Amino acid sequence: MAQIITFGTLQARGVLRDVGRVLQMPYGQVDKLCKLVPQNPTAPVSLKQAIEGEPRLQAERDGDQVVKRAFDIAQKLEGLNRHASTHAAGIVIGGPAAIGAGCRSTATRNPTCPSPSST
Repeated sequence: MAQIITFGTLQARGVLRDVGRVLQMPYGQVDKLCKLVPQNPTAPVSLKQAIEGEPRLQAERDGDQVVKRAFDIAQKLEGLNRHASTHAAGIVIGGPAAIGAGCRSTATRNPTCPSPSST
């Protein structure tokens, strides 16, 4: 038996909040910017799309070098994996060979899988 891992990614609002925190921007300023980014869980909007579609975000970016830097960094980080979690209801049931084969295919990303010789 093995568990299934899910990966949470950095989406537009979250990555902007994280970058703002690292750049030590005032919370209120970052919150104001994030609220201008549309939130639609079924069809997430990228930060680039949000900036292109919202004149107030464009104005903030063009009027403040720190905001411009935050947007530039956030766009580079957007989409990267933020964390790994165990799927709440997902398990794989199979013999050692089946589970070992799955681990071997992801061993470069998951060093906790058993080595091929141990399966």
